[in-house]
Amino acid sequence: MIHQQINISPVKVQDMLAITRMTFANMAGSDRHFTRITRNPISRWITYISLPIYLAYSGKGYKALVEGCLAGCAFIHLRMSSAYVFNVSVNRPYRRQGVGRRLMDHLEKLSREQDLSWMVLQVDHGNLPAQNLYEQLGYRPYNPEFLRHDGDLSLVGMSMEGLQIEQLSSYSGRRLFKRYTNIERQTGDLWVSSVLDDYNLAPRSGGAFWRCVFDSREVGSARVINRHGRLKIELACKPQYWGHQSLAWLIWLLLDASRSGASTIDIYFGSSVHYAAAASQLNGHGFVSQRQQRLLMFKTLN
Repeated sequence: MIHQQINISPVKVQDMLAITRMTFANMAGSDRHFTRITRNPISRWITYISLPIYLAYSGKGYKALVEGCLAGCAFIHLRMSSAYVFNVSVNRPYRRQGVGRRLMDHLEKLSREQDLSWMVLQVDHGNLPAQNLYEQLGYRPYNPEFLRHDGDLSLVGMSMEGLQIEQLSSYSGRRLFKRYTNIERQTGDLWVSSVLDDYNLAPRSGGAFWRCVFDSREVGSARVINRHGRLKIELACKPQYWGHQSLAWLIWLLLDASRSGASTIDIYFGSSVHYAAAASQLNGHGFVSQRQQRLLMFKTLN
């Protein structure tokens, strides 16, 4: 741990240039999204100019000083029931010396003073030092895993009699998919369901929406996106069908209906419990578990 005293104070306008430089130095290479958008020189300069504006207007910033030197920073945005933490950054000479923990403790104290119940943040799954710190502080990832298949899905076993899919219009499909997604959150991720309204997790536009029917009963909905030889399937359904034996055949039907020769299939589920049940069924068909690129992490303050 660091021997010098760590002082936390609000970020001022004159600090923004140093914080921007520190953010670029720390995030480039460790955060995949940031690295991707700043790889192009023009995008890099646009980000360099816009980042201070974004930080100044998106929340309240705090800096950590050690003997008058900038050691780190963190920003916070207060929402209805949660505090969203972003741009947590520690200068390299001060890492593993308690600076990040001190900043996070300060933001948690502020959130408690505002009677908020949750702390929320995002972290790149490849940024293991940051992820380990947040997990030590009590943060838990929300539905972090999905399943991937590379190869031929033509042999998934016998067809499942009574299973059908029906394509819907974008408007009707989004409504149905949102309804089943909400069902999953209320049952499969109950621990975090009370705070999810603070964050826009509704299905985005684009892709094809499908109704899933089994024995003439509607059981769920799927959203399918086909991009550059990679098929992404988002699946939400009633809890009693999360580990159903028809799952592999359902995926094959969606693949066939999409007329896709995709070499890679990614399947995302509406809840972590659904993912666990599905994994037990699909591992035998060549699907393997993957970690999402960006992890949304929650900590309760109750």
